[in-house]
Amino acid sequence: MFPSKLSHMQESMALLKTGRTDASLAEAQNAVELNLGGYREEIALGDALAAAERKTEAREHFAKR
Repeated sequence: MFPSKLSHMQESMALLKTGRTDASLAEAQNAVELNLGGYREEIALGDALAAAERKTEAREHFAKR
């Protein structure tokens, strides 16, 4: 069984809450790739990028929603 975009998003959010920004970012990127850029996935990726102090990239993903 393959992980779903939802499981990647949930894992990304959980990792972000615990301060594991790099791991959160990787999970959010996986979610975006699996869904080809759905708005929820773009927001999760934007949140992870913002937490990683990559504000310009975060804004780009927030704008896609």
